Amino acid sequence: MGVVEASREVCAARAALDQETNSLFTPFVAIESETDKYPLGAVRELWASEAIKQYDQERLLAEQHSSAWAAESASALLKWIRSQEF
Repeated sequence: MGVVEASREVCAARAALDQETNSLFTPFVAIESETDKYPLGAVRELWASEAIKQYDQERLLAEQHSSAWAAESASALLKWIRSQEF
């Protein structure tokens, strides 16, 4: 799973856990917001192949750009999650 898809999953978990004000989720919200134009999952089947190719190239560059930040943020988030009782 790439950074973009993972960020979307983390944002969904943020909502499900009622953590909208928890700043540990902010990096993933930022990544999701900056990359929400990139089609992932089943919706890709509805897109033209040339558009998918272009967006995939852009998405991969965005993932390279944010991967270190996402990994660092994920470590902090996991540390916090392990200390919580849900």
